[in-house]
Amino acid sequence: MKLKALIVDDEDPARDKLRSLLSSIPDVRIVGEAADGRAALELVEKCRPDILFLDIQIPNLNGMEVSRRLPRSAKVIFTTAHAQYAVDAFEAGSVDYLLKPWSRDRLLLAMDRLRQQWNQERSASFLKQSLPALPLEAVLEPASDSTREKLIFRSGERLSIEATANIMWVSAEGNYLSIRALTQRYFVRGTMERIRAELDPKLFVRVHRSSLINVNHVRTVSPSERGALEVLMDDGTQLKISRARVPALLAALRKLRIPVLGLPDTVICERSELTPDRRKS
Repeated sequence: MKLKALIVDDEDPARDKLRSLLSSIPDVRIVGEAADGRAALELVEKCRPDILFLDIQIPNLNGMEVSRRLPRSAKVIFTTAHAQYAVDAFEAGSVDYLLKPWSRDRLLLAMDRLRQQWNQERSASFLKQSLPALPLEAVLEPASDSTREKLIFRSGERLSIEATANIMWVSAEGNYLSIRALTQRYFVRGTMERIRAELDPKLFVRVHRSSLINVNHVRTVSPSERGALEVLMDDGTQLKISRARVPALLAALRKLRIPVLGLPDTVICERSELTPDRRKS
């Protein structure tokens, strides 16, 4: 079955670019294009697309307004040149947020997330029909050791259940947390201290004031050009490590024998401090 896609952008070159990229994806069929919000909603009513590639700054209802008026069956991948709307986009339940200029690889990743989300929703729908409903408080009751094996993320009426072992890293962005799991990224309101209380401290190490990582998903740790350390996660994300938080991270990594590039093994086994900062005074 091919996915019906609708392209919404007020710039001709942008629509041309998306049309070209999407035409190379076998299971996607473009059913329409629109240059403004009202035309987009008319096409949604007519074509019933599965996915909208939706710019935000468009005339006659912006992209956020359009997304709020869509049927629940329609998914949105925002395609925009403006990074400042990311929080609103994820709160609105978008599948992904693509910044211009787009690449084919990044678009394919967004489509993979779309397919994974659909699979999760189908599974959740099956469970909802097959199992008796449980009070939300009962589902969220903490385990006896005060950490959880699973977390529930709510977006409107949709609940996503995620094993904490699948969470790779958490980043604090203002009053929100960006939580990256194996197949999905969650954007929720909360604090770093609140999420730390839910996670196993043996696996989750805070490497920066705004970053928390699962050591089981660390690929490498390497020194940066300025003498500090950076951690590379399984999804390719690089995160900085605060100097004061190096000992705790290296102690956890030592148990897993994670390689530290450019540093001798004895650094992990015998020392917890960094090499002197090479920045010029």
